[in-house]
Amino acid sequence: MFSEIERPGVAKPVHVDWRVGTNGASYKLLDVIVEGASLSNTLRSDFGSIVRQEGNQIGGLLTALREKTEALKAEHN
Repeated sequence: MFSEIERPGVAKPVHVDWRVGTNGASYKLLDVIVEGASLSNTLRSDFGSIVRQEGNQIGGLLTALREKTEALKAEHN
């Protein structure tokens, strides 16, 4: 499925593709692609970079995600 998001003052709407899958009776969002840029591919690349920087240890990624989550929580409190 797709959407086009119109922005005030901008002639061309933003094209957004939504990759949706199903597992029986429920639907699941698999990916969001904005103007050709895939969120899942971007996250995969970012996460892979963090894992490599941390000596190929997944623990480094988990620590980075926890720190980012805490920082975002602190911003909203």
